[in-house]
Amino acid sequence: MRFSIKNESLKKSCPILFFSILLLFLSSCTNLAHIKQFSETSTETATFEQLVEDYVGYPDRVIRLQPESQKSALEKTKQDRLDQKEGLNALHQTMTNYMAALGKLAEDNIVSYDAELDSAAKTLRKSKFVKMETVEASGEISKILFKAFTDLWRKRQLSKIIDQSNSNFQTLIDGLKFITEQGFLSSLDIEMAVVDKVFNNSKMDLKHRTKDKQIPPEISLMLEEWKSENQNSIENKKKLIASYAEVLDKIGEGHQSLYDNRNDLSKKKLIAELKKYGKDMVEIYKSIQNL
Repeated sequence: MRFSIKNESLKKSCPILFFSILLLFLSSCTNLAHIKQFSETSTETATFEQLVEDYVGYPDRVIRLQPESQKSALEKTKQDRLDQKEGLNALHQTMTNYMAALGKLAEDNIVSYDAELDSAAKTLRKSKFVKMETVEASGEISKILFKAFTDLWRKRQLSKIIDQSNSNFQTLIDGLKFITEQGFLSSLDIEMAVVDKVFNNSKMDLKHRTKDKQIPPEISLMLEEWKSENQNSIENKKKLIASYAEVLDKIGEGHQSLYDNRNDLSKKKLIAELKKYGKDMVEIYKSIQNL
């Protein structure tokens, strides 16, 4: 009698156990190559480090153009920006590490984790053009990546990480756009104004030094070429900022699509959307390769 009860219990539990194993098997077999491709394209086309280098290098580019009275202020600006460099790169790297984690989970691989990024990002808490919520969102994403790393998350947890991260991820994307468009772009506007001022002052000074108040043609040409060269360089840097902001938009929109379809990541509609976002990012990236 006792044996029959156990046998009956086993019969009832077997279908449930079989169904659970089947779901796990189907989950592991689902082809999520579109998510892996989207994550790789996101990390490859988001060229943030170059923008940071340009931002940090601003004082050295303009200090030789400014009067002696401005040099101490520029030296302070140089140190401030050097202090910000590691934190700025950490914010971007948190975003790319997260996207890389999505790609690894889509392949059923274990994610990696960089503990130093969170502490580096926190150095920006007092920065004037980095929003507090950006730093906090980066920290929350780091926590989720740490949990995924320590708990050995795999493909079956992909929808979970997307669900838990989307809000903070969108905040981080918006914050990175704000940094580039407000901090980096404003810096280039100031540099452009310095170039114009030096050019105009040089022309006036040269006119006063000549008897007929005319600048020799060859010197005038040299000045024009100098101005054009510097302005073109600044305009190209502005184009890099604009392209990075566009790529961030595509990454954010793509992740939102992942979030909206998190319960079925193999939908044809999602696959088509991610492919389009990826194609757009590649086109944006190609457009700035020759700058």
